[in-house]
Parts: sequence; C-alpha cells; structure tokens
Amino acid sequence: MMFGEIKNGEMYLNDAGRMVEKWYWELENKYPDKKCREMVVMPNHFHCIIENVKTDEYGDDGMDAPPYTSAPPRIDAHVGTSRINRRTWASRTNG
Repeated sequence: MMFGEIKNGEMYLNDAGRMVEKWYWELENKYPDKKCREMVVMPNHFHCIIENVKTDEYGDDGMDAPPYTSAPPRIDAHVGTSRINRRTWASRTNG
C-alpha cells in the first residue's frame, strides 16, 4: 500500500507513511495559526484534525475564519463549482 500495511491489526508505516506523520506534526512550525490535534495514517490515506487558532501574527481582521458558523448542507450534491461559489459569496455578503 501507499503508506504502509496492517498486520495482525496493527499499522506498520513504510517510508512514505513515516514522512506523512513527520510533516503533519511539523505543520505547526510552518503555520503558527494551526494546531495539530490528532492524526492516524492508514494504508492508503490519513485522517487528521487541525485547529485554526488565533496568534499575534493573525489578528481579528476577519480573514482567519469564514463569517458563517456551519458548512453548506450538501456540498457534494453540486456539480461544478459555480453554484458553490455563488452560495458561499452570498452567505458572506448577506449576513
């Protein structure tokens, strides 16, 4: 597999898997407004939780988070991106 394999219920990372794990935890050093919380490398993909945090470098200019509180309900139901972009822009400008 791409990042390693599972043997006896345990994940064994190969070089690519170890690289993903290493650079995931390095993200905080490169991007001070991100906090790496959890991650797991699977044989052909990985899952992670990255928190957006405010820092002195990134202030309250409104650009560090979208003005709405939840994601659009079925983003995968749209074909193409023009409808998504219109909906996102409208939600930001109308309130």
